[in-house]
Amino acid sequence: VCVYLSKLKEKEKEKIAVNNKQFFRSAPNSHEEMIVPEESFQEEGICQSRTFTRKGLFSMFEEAVHLLRRDSLFESCIAVERLLINFHKKERNYKEMTEVFSDLQSISQNIVDSNASNSRLFSSYYLVGFYGKCFEQQSGKEYIYKESQGARLSEVTDRLKAQYSAQFGNCNVFGGRFNISELDLNIPNIRILSVNPYFSKEELTSKERSTPFEKQFNINRF
Repeated sequence: VCVYLSKLKEKEKEKIAVNNKQFFRSAPNSHEEMIVPEESFQEEGICQSRTFTRKGLFSMFEEAVHLLRRDSLFESCIAVERLLINFHKKERNYKEMTEVFSDLQSISQNIVDSNASNSRLFSSYYLVGFYGKCFEQQSGKEYIYKESQGARLSEVTDRLKAQYSAQFGNCNVFGGRFNISELDLNIPNIRILSVNPYFSKEELTSKERSTPFEKQFNINRF
């Protein structure tokens, strides 16, 4: 939506300037999402809804803040709120800025309180590997699954077993070390392990990984 609004030529009132770095704070993978071919906007029926307007964009930001706050991702809320502040500042919408700053104060207090009590639950991570002829090119591949707060290994195991059993029949689900030569590749085999984020000593002593949230956000090693 932001990319579309930044490229508007006919509706100047709806046009906005986009700073990719601002989006990177709240969504580190946004760089790839911001790369949209020009022809995508020219397809009939695309970008015609009310979502692709300034009002629609701001509503999406507000909904994002609501969902992030519901999951106690307060730091990400702040990053999204900063986007709103930048837009409101350029438009001299000081009333809206007042509301955002008020919300930021409340969110910041949520961070202080939750860090002091260590009461926040964050996502759980699981390594899931697939082995068997039925998985075709995916056989032998392993992925990291990010699950909701408090998701247990048994729950993830039961869900994936039910999902793939419905598709391929009886599944062999296991954890721990294994030898692929001992698996029956004529049936689906799924390996599921609970894993934790990995940080080097340098990362753990840096300011970038000093809070509980920073040790759970934007991670890619386990």
